[in-house]
Amino acid sequence: MELLDRVERTISEQDLLPDGATVLVAVSGGSDSLAMLDLLGRLAPRHGWRLHVATFDHRWGPHGIEAVELVRRAAAERGLPCLADAAAEPTAGEAAARCHLARTIVRRAEREAVALSRVEAVRGEAVRYLNRLSDLLFVLARVLARADGHGEVLWNHERRHG
Repeated sequence: MELLDRVERTISEQDLLPDGATVLVAVSGGSDSLAMLDLLGRLAPRHGWRLHVATFDHRWGPHGIEAVELVRRAAAERGLPCLADAAAEPTAGEAAARCHLARTIVRRAEREAVALSRVEAVRGEAVRYLNRLSDLLFVLARVLARADGHGEVLWNHERRHG
């Protein structure tokens, strides 16, 4: 079975994207996210999806701006709108950022474990462990950010709407 067909089947079986949906595709500029953008772009006409691309330069490494430009070009080549932004300055050190990434992955695993528990037996200890691990990673990221001199970064919704 061709990769495109496998991706389409998985999206359908998992009920991930309904026909006619607006889809925000987060693209880092890495080969995996660019490949996913290409696959979704090829499937979009079949399903009436309206794709939008988003990318962000966290300014953690030396190639962030180049990656953002690569994503912008990839979106433009496909005729897709692209939201690209960059941090004014690094908001945390790399260690804290990696903890936040790990926490995101653990939270996803926790959600999947809870969903699975609705159809199969899942030990409650496993779900509680994932929840506590995500709490630990959050606190660890805050401690590491402070240790790197970055302090607390608080979300201020007024900045977006004001």
